[in-house]
Amino acid sequence: MPEDRFPDERKFADLTLEKRKISAREREINAELRELEERILERWEAEGLRGVPLTSGRLSLRKEGFVRVARAGDEATTEEKAAAAEALKAAGYERYVTEGFNSRSVSKLAREEHWDRDLPPELEGKLTFEPEYKVRFEKPRKDKDAEEPEQLAAAPE
Repeated sequence: MPEDRFPDERKFADLTLEKRKISAREREINAELRELEERILERWEAEGLRGVPLTSGRLSLRKEGFVRVARAGDEATTEEKAAAAEALKAAGYERYVTEGFNSRSVSKLAREEHWDRDLPPELEGKLTFEPEYKVRFEKPRKDKDAEEPEQLAAAPE
């Protein structure tokens, strides 16, 4: 068999096939996790929960958010993007602006500076902060995990 002469090539091919199977399984798992997360978030919101202890760890609510250009339609226009970039500069955030601006960097800044509660006035109408809630799994902590689900002080916004 020719493969006997090429063991490294055979191993490469085998590993490539294995990697493709793992990637396909990962896509399946990710789709299932998205469905579960949606159901969990709906239930937690209805029941006012922030977290649930499990034998294997803990699920907790994590608030994330992303800055987007305030827009009239589905997609931000060039003018809306330019106005947002100018507003960032006027608010003192010019280091986040190049020709346009990097929404990931600005989103991180927004989370750090709590723009979900207080968007700088210069940015009003130019940028929006859109909160997004995610379920996060944590390994158990010996002294911190409660035995009952953690209740929300107030429902997520």
